[in-house]
Amino acid sequence: LNAIDLLGLAGGEASAHVRYYGGKDSLFNTKKLGLMIQAGTRYWMSGTIGKDAFQLLSLGNSDLVGDSVALSTIQAEALGYQFIGGGIFDKRTLSFFSVSLVNGLLHNQLQMGYPASFYTSADADSIEISYQGQYWHTQADRKTSNGIGIVFDGEYNYCASPGIVGKEILSSIGIRNLGWVKWNSNVNVFDSSYVWTGLDLNSVLSDTGTLNLETIQDSIQMNQASLSYWRPTRGSIYVRSIYSFLPKWKLRMQMEFFPAPVNPLLLAGFIW
Repeated sequence: LNAIDLLGLAGGEASAHVRYYGGKDSLFNTKKLGLMIQAGTRYWMSGTIGKDAFQLLSLGNSDLVGDSVALSTIQAEALGYQFIGGGIFDKRTLSFFSVSLVNGLLHNQLQMGYPASFYTSADADSIEISYQGQYWHTQADRKTSNGIGIVFDGEYNYCASPGIVGKEILSSIGIRNLGWVKWNSNVNVFDSSYVWTGLDLNSVLSDTGTLNLETIQDSIQMNQASLSYWRPTRGSIYVRSIYSFLPKWKLRMQMEFFPAPVNPLLLAGFIW
């Protein structure tokens, strides 16, 4: 908890792809241009949460008596899709640009709006919840296709002092997975306030002596609709430099910029 300042960030990405460069034939009667194709799968997730909201969810509200906790800091998104497409590339530098069709696999997004909050009374005898936001989610029973879209990839490479050890620098700027998907999904909209003073066990216990979850869920005011909507694929823009400082060793530095609120990613390493 002490490691979180005001807003905690978390996220991750997993992807795999194959790319083929056709170098034998010319394209558009230009020998320096060739045709490329690619295919792959990508998963992305990110989330934010405020310090007080994290304390509430992880440690409970015992230390928050008499305080109001903002829930609007809670945002989360996860998506997965497959893609296949092609483009053109420069045979001299391997600079390229490609367009791919997207098959959407899953999308889940929670957005808590203002003034969503959680308040525990000073006497700890009641809880007031003001909840407002939206939750988008694809059909769980549809594993193969939940949307269709398009993504763009590209990279421009420039080599300074090629072939000269100690001076050769390959610089690149590119875009990765920039696009949009039209998802076929459900949207839950919730906007209400609720004061909770406890549960009457007689009303939530079923005849079998187990909790009747439907009775509890009825207290949450929520509207659901099935519709289609567009969402970005959360791509990135990057810059990269590769420096040949020894005949067989190269130093690689890369900075990648993702959509807010994800911080830029810095990569550094050696190539042999």
